[in-house]
Amino acid sequence: MGEAVTTEGSSTAERVAALRAELAARGVGGFIVPRSDEYQGEYVPPCAERLAWITGFTGSAGTAVILKDRAAIFVDGRYTLQARDQVDGSVFEVVHSADKSAATWIAEALPAESRLGYDPWLHTKREAEHFRAACGKASGALVAMDTNPIDAVWSDRPAPPAAPVVPHPEAYAGRSAADKRMEIAERLAKDGADAVVLTMPDSIAWLLNIRGGDVGHTPLPLSFAILDRDGRVALFMDERKVTSGLAEHLGNAVSIVPPAEFDAALRTLGTDGKTVQIDPSGSADHVFQVLGSSGAKTREAADPCALPKAVKNAVEIEGTRHAHRRDGAALTRFLHWLSATAPQGGVTEIAAADRLEAFRREDGLFRDLSFPTISGAGSNGAIVHYRVTDSSNRPLQPGELYLVDSGAQYPDGTTDVTRTVAIGAPSAEMRDRFTRVLKGHIAIATARFPRGTNGGQLDTLARLGIPREKLVETRVHPQVSAELLLAPSIPLHGSQFSQPLVDFVRAYMATKRHPNQDPRTSTSDLLEYCHSRLLALCLAPRIDTRTNEHASSQPPSGHDRAASLQRTSASNAQGTPGIAMSVSLMPTK
Repeated sequence: MGEAVTTEGSSTAERVAALRAELAARGVGGFIVPRSDEYQGEYVPPCAERLAWITGFTGSAGTAVILKDRAAIFVDGRYTLQARDQVDGSVFEVVHSADKSAATWIAEALPAESRLGYDPWLHTKREAEHFRAACGKASGALVAMDTNPIDAVWSDRPAPPAAPVVPHPEAYAGRSAADKRMEIAERLAKDGADAVVLTMPDSIAWLLNIRGGDVGHTPLPLSFAILDRDGRVALFMDERKVTSGLAEHLGNAVSIVPPAEFDAALRTLGTDGKTVQIDPSGSADHVFQVLGSSGAKTREAADPCALPKAVKNAVEIEGTRHAHRRDGAALTRFLHWLSATAPQGGVTEIAAADRLEAFRREDGLFRDLSFPTISGAGSNGAIVHYRVTDSSNRPLQPGELYLVDSGAQYPDGTTDVTRTVAIGAPSAEMRDRFTRVLKGHIAIATARFPRGTNGGQLDTLARLGIPREKLVETRVHPQVSAELLLAPSIPLHGSQFSQPLVDFVRAYMATKRHPNQDPRTSTSDLLEYCHSRLLALCLAPRIDTRTNEHASSQPPSGHDRAASLQRTSASNAQGTPGIAMSVSLMPTK
């Protein structure tokens, strides 16, 4: 067995060595370490910070894979700088997930016949299927572990949280918990399900009108729940969290059950032959394994609380307005203080964040920050999701930009506000960059686009104000411009468009006469959209908008490109109306 090590006084190499010894004792050749807990939330309690403990990386998203003689951590673009700074490069490869996913790396690096372990509580069913396929490509196997091996070697792992759970008054919620329970129950009955397993704490908090404090900056009680089609709920929660008045608030239709009995309740659903609804993208693979092994009929569908939770009622909307007004007043006072104080010197990133929090705390309804304040001066402001520390703390200096991204939790609403502030007089370069970003915002806000357009397509419009030179190195293959933008133009609908673009849009429209088509979408609309889209692509290289992957360094021939566009339009005709175009761009080296 691996020898347990403490957090203090142990290096990354020592922790990984202890884990590898534990894995060898369990007969597996590696282990996947996600940044998640059994509830699949963005914020996790200290006891679930396994990725941070084994790698040193403290970002909110990432995955590590540890094999016998190799290890890698995969992070997205928000955290590449942070990961390289925090992670020991002699132990872990730091990989940008856009360059290579953890699954792809596993398929390439896992030795044949190897067994790769994973904790089924920490991965959704879909994630597990993804990793299982990757292991199969390497002629290996994905193996569910009964207990997490990191817990066996993390000797001073914190205890699970047990923060008090309190009622969330209907004066803030706008609806009673009983009303919500019956709405979801009626939907279950209509869909032919006997029960739904809820594993997302925010859904449970919304459904039962309760709040907690098990994770930082988010008022959630970590728990599971099973809602029957008759509206009754079994709430699986540590009884130490129960406060005075909570049982009365929940009522007789809600029973509080120890978390240790959750698996038994799942098995009972199976042995009783129940049809159980569960979300494959938000629920732990362990839940599916227990239900499946006990004979339950599973109905995979989205969490039924997600949509009604997102549709705010009048009380919630008004509460949000009140919260933002009070929070805005605190932020305005801070900005006034900042403008008067920072140019004189002596204000640091930490001091500014603390001062802003102090202004917010003067509100009697303030409960907590909604996330750790991002307070970045100068170059630190360019680090995505920057978290100031004692070692990185720098002063706010005249002639620099200061970024503050912050928010607060109130019982009637949550805020999240970002501001970029020039300390002293802004330079001409600052004004230029700020204006270009503002143009991108305006381009998004004023865009007209057909139904079915996705966010990735619209994102490129935000780059329209960025020049090809200096700020971003861009190289568009000349064939792209010649064939789709700079070909001889013809007048149509009062504008000038290249003939290949007109031909493509006409062909596209001809394939889209089906019942789901938005009748408001016209050839003119699509021409305007496609033209702006292509212009945006010229300013946003390296992305293939069909696959959201890096584009090929070798552009296809004109014939291949035309065939690709026709295939894309034909495939789109089978589903929701939308635009998807494949344009090959030379990648930036």
